[in-house]
Amino acid sequence: MSDQRNFNIRGNPFSALLGILITVGVFILLFYLTQFIFKLLWIASPFLLVASLVIDHTVFLGYAKWIGRLLKTRFWVGLGAMALSALLFPLTVLYLFSRSLLNRKVREVRKEAEIRRQGEYADFEIVEEKPLDLPGLEKESRTKKGNDYDRLFDQ
Repeated sequence: MSDQRNFNIRGNPFSALLGILITVGVFILLFYLTQFIFKLLWIASPFLLVASLVIDHTVFLGYAKWIGRLLKTRFWVGLGAMALSALLFPLTVLYLFSRSLLNRKVREVRKEAEIRRQGEYADFEIVEEKPLDLPGLEKESRTKKGNDYDRLFDQ
């Protein structure tokens, strides 16, 4: 078997340099785009935190309990998770916000499925009132007594 290699010596010597420059330019563009998005998240993170607490506060409590369990079981891993949560605060808040939205949507879908499966309950039902005419029952006549309490039951 022969190994054939083709080196383009006769071509433009700057083509490799141009490829490297385009790659560096793309990475610089991605860096500035990421920096811009991260700055926007820093500005929006307090609002997202409050919104996630309003939507579903159990997500925040679950995250705090997870960090606490990590600190109890594996202290250094828990400490690292706390440090990364603080350092990447906007991403942590974005995660909590998206998780609370997802939990709310799951609850709504479950509720709709439960309603479809069991039917919807009515708050009240209007029933027409008809007097009952029962044979053989006569109204008891009460004797009037001088007590105010006994007069409450007179009709």
